[in-house]
Amino acid sequence: MGIGTLMDGAQLAEGGLRTARVAQLARLARASAARVDAERRLSPELAAEITAAGFPAHFVPRRWGGAAAGFRQLVDAVAALGEECVATAWCAALYAAHGRLAAYLPERGQRELWDTSPDVRIAAAVVPPAGRAVPEGEGWRISGEWHYASGVDHADWVLVAVRVEGADGGGSEVRCFAVPRRELVIKDSWHSLGLRGTGSNTVVAGGAGVLVPRHRSFTLADLDTVRAGWPAATPCPSGSSPRSSSPRRSWG
Repeated sequence: MGIGTLMDGAQLAEGGLRTARVAQLARLARASAARVDAERRLSPELAAEITAAGFPAHFVPRRWGGAAAGFRQLVDAVAALGEECVATAWCAALYAAHGRLAAYLPERGQRELWDTSPDVRIAAAVVPPAGRAVPEGEGWRISGEWHYASGVDHADWVLVAVRVEGADGGGSEVRCFAVPRRELVIKDSWHSLGLRGTGSNTVVAGGAGVLVPRHRSFTLADLDTVRAGWPAATPCPSGSSPRSSSPRRSWG
């Protein structure tokens, strides 16, 4: 599916992506592909167009103004972008997917991300879990380095995963933390041949680390609980079926 199909809107009519803006993004991606590859990251203009086209808000729950849309439209749009610039397509897809993952935060955490707008770009470095998390007050102080955070240069928030030992008196658990990007340091570590333009750099919480409150975290096990069925009073993230595919599949 190319730009022409995007322009007729037939493939994208059912979802939340803005058809004309996706087509505009595809044209910009084609024109910017060489620059993106040379600079090893998206340009600010591309990041802005990804947002304007609706990718970061694609899976965000409707109560925050998101589209709570489905996978078919996203896949069609990403495939079209990939014909013009694979790095742009990769980052657009992940900005969308990470919005779906962040919808598993407690409501207070979701509000902190999306209360003013659903158009929030979220990067993630969650596979494999890394770093250290030490309980402190009503949260954890995290420190360490996390690799392969695609699109992080233009992200507002970053999801990082840590294996927390002895949590809740039991064995270890993998816990995901939402951190404002400004509280992390970006290490320029992405020097690949393939997907060079994704800017999949390392994020660092150095020094004294970063304090993350409990409402900005969830566990990998939470995703399986959601898949088995939500409590009646708790809507599924993005308004999807409780038995739809688990976000554990997109954990990364």
